[in-house]
Amino acid sequence: MRKEYELKINNAVKEIMRGNMTLDEVEICKSMPIMLRKYGVKNLPILIDYDVIGSLVLSLEEASRLNYTVNNKYYGLGKNGLLKIIRYLFMPYVIIEDREDLIVIAGFKDNLMGDAVIPFKLKLVNNKYRINIIEINGDPVKKLITRGKILYRSERV
Repeated sequence: MRKEYELKINNAVKEIMRGNMTLDEVEICKSMPIMLRKYGVKNLPILIDYDVIGSLVLSLEEASRLNYTVNNKYYGLGKNGLLKIIRYLFMPYVIIEDREDLIVIAGFKDNLMGDAVIPFKLKLVNNKYRINIIEINGDPVKKLITRGKILYRSERV
């Protein structure tokens, strides 16, 4: 599974760097990883939209140079940073049910990025989950945990 989605992300990043952000989405996996399924998460595909990939991979300068809209946030993580984030989506600290959607809080330690805690929203659309990064000011875990039912909490939290 890992090699397959890495190849798809590589191709998506190449298209984005060529200035083509018109494509729709990349399927990261055809079925929900077992780690998430065993806590009651529906076994559905996970997708990430090109605009989300672009906002995570590109810096603001790169986005401007490629004439992408600058009203989006650009994080400049590069392709490797994006792949790392996706890997940690499958090893979450917390999974929260928020109506039909899921909030997954993942975290990792990295020499370049330092300690990172990343809240994802897996939005249920047409029987597929779409990845979005949640941006929150203040204490993200407290705000997210009070919004829904906790399905899983890692001992690492």
